[in-house]
Amino acid sequence: MALGAILFVLRRIFPQLLSTAIVAGAFPFAAKALVIALLGAMACIGGAALETALSGTYNVRQFFNREWGKNPPARDVPVFTVGWLGMLALAAADRRHRRPAGGACQHLDHFRDGRHAV
Repeated sequence: MALGAILFVLRRIFPQLLSTAIVAGAFPFAAKALVIALLGAMACIGGAALETALSGTYNVRQFFNREWGKNPPARDVPVFTVGWLGMLALAAADRRHRRPAGGACQHLDHFRDGRHAV
C-alpha cells in the first residue's frame, strides 16, 4: 500500500478508475508492462461478464422451472445456451456506462512511442 501511494501521489495520480490502476506497471516497465496489464484486465473483466451472464440465465431458468446448467451439452439445453449468450450480448450493447467522447485516457498520451514522463 505504501509503495503504491508513493508511486501515485508523487505523480498526482488518484487511482479511482481501472485504467488508472493499470498505468502503475507502466511507470517502471514502460509499454510492454502496460500491454500485459491491459490483457490481464480484459481477461478478468471478460470472465466476470461471462459469469454474470450465466448467473442471470440460471435465475431466469429456475424462476420458470426449466432445465438449466452448463454440464449438459448445448444441444440438450438450447434455450439455456441462447439465454446466456443473449444476456452477454445485451450487456455488451448497454450504452449507459460508456466513457464520454473526448477521451478519459488522456493521461496515457505520454506512454506513446515508449517514452514516459516522470
